[in-house]
Amino acid sequence: MRPQLPTAAAAAALLVVLGCAGDGVAPGKVPITTTSSKALKEYLAARELQDNLRLSEAHGRYARAVELDPEFALAYLGLVQTALTNDELLRSVKRAAELADKVSPGEAHMIRVAEANINGHPEVARQHLEALAAEFPNDERVHFVVGAFHFGRGEWQQAIESYRKAEAINPDFAPPYNQLGYALRNLGDFDGSAKAFKRYTELIPDEPNPYDSYAELLMKVGKFQDSIDQYEKALEINPNFTASYVGIAHDRMFLGDFRQARGALARALFIAPNDVERRQVLLWIAVSYIYEGDLDRAFAELERRAEIARKGQDRLTIAGDLFLLGRVLTEYGRTDEARAKYDEGLAVVESAWASPEVKENFRRAHLAGITRVTLAAGDLDGAAGLAARYLETVQRDQVPGQLRQAHALLGLVALARSDWATAIAELSRADQSDPYTHYLLARAYLGGGDRKAGLAALERAANFNGLAFSYAFVRRPALELLAEQQRH
Repeated sequence: MRPQLPTAAAAAALLVVLGCAGDGVAPGKVPITTTSSKALKEYLAARELQDNLRLSEAHGRYARAVELDPEFALAYLGLVQTALTNDELLRSVKRAAELADKVSPGEAHMIRVAEANINGHPEVARQHLEALAAEFPNDERVHFVVGAFHFGRGEWQQAIESYRKAEAINPDFAPPYNQLGYALRNLGDFDGSAKAFKRYTELIPDEPNPYDSYAELLMKVGKFQDSIDQYEKALEINPNFTASYVGIAHDRMFLGDFRQARGALARALFIAPNDVERRQVLLWIAVSYIYEGDLDRAFAELERRAEIARKGQDRLTIAGDLFLLGRVLTEYGRTDEARAKYDEGLAVVESAWASPEVKENFRRAHLAGITRVTLAAGDLDGAAGLAARYLETVQRDQVPGQLRQAHALLGLVALARSDWATAIAELSRADQSDPYTHYLLARAYLGGGDRKAGLAALERAANFNGLAFSYAFVRRPALELLAEQQRH
């Protein structure tokens, strides 16, 4: 399928293949537009690597594709999806958007989806996805992208439906099975999740990620040694798959063996191929210290992580690091320092190269952080006013994550006021995939006298057993409160 071109000369210079790799024509797939057969080869190799979660390798091939064809729009989109810095992400999506009018409508829709998601315009993204799915109902990759949109919004059932459509079109297309496994897990369907991961493994048995994903499911259900065994299978295939060392470290932490946990993380840090993965590993090292209650060492690791961003002069990443430090300081009641970190981060954002929409989303994150700081400092009325302002600010764009954050803030204020009913109502609309939410809900239920619901929420918080930064703050208090409640 070729797009309509204005002149024969332009047609002669343009190579268009269809979105499904392979020989011959595959009708009904999103085209891939490029002027270079060599660039196309690099792009298809990069896309396969990205399919298999080998993102560092994929990034290099996408970069080679745009070197060979500087107007290869989808290759820039690949750089967006595998970006090593926020600056690269924003510049790549800008370049892709500039090229969107020069490619097929299907490619343009895919680019506009990414652009809208980055700028915090979910309804614009949805409109482009609906148009894309209507035009290409038989493209498994389109349904995978639609599923990813719903997955990112926490709309698990809609995500599952999209992944099932991709599966029906091409049962041998592996990526949807991975995401399907996570979506089913998030709905509590652990048997269905295991089946999806099993199929994923059958399709690409020589890749590490299927074993890594199944290991995470085993971690979730508390089978920590079995989980470690699966992570080790992944490492037998690729000894440099850093995610599996991170997974092993979490299993070790949940087993109470922090020495071995940090040994696994030290190995991950040694083999990490780029700053993105190094920073991620340093985050989990800091988390390991938070689990143990050693705030000084946690901060030392977070500072090591922040130094990488400072050396790279990636302003948005620097700001994110400052916000993260502000969150940790808030959790430990160091409110003056926390406020200073948040304010410093916002100042960095304002001087950064970024779209107005991206800056606005950072301003909202700053407001959410300051709301928590104000509450931690004991100013309930001030926190209530800030939480209400945050809700008003985010209602315009209806970004699900921001709306859930608004309800979490309102719930925190209500909890501090011992307004149990309001706290329960608000927290029930907060992020239900966050163990912190369940810990707060448990306290609200128990405060209101609903011991059964409180114990259930405590179980969810205490035994979350997953890779979540906020879990480090609540695992120990949740376990202690659960044990206390079970003694009575």
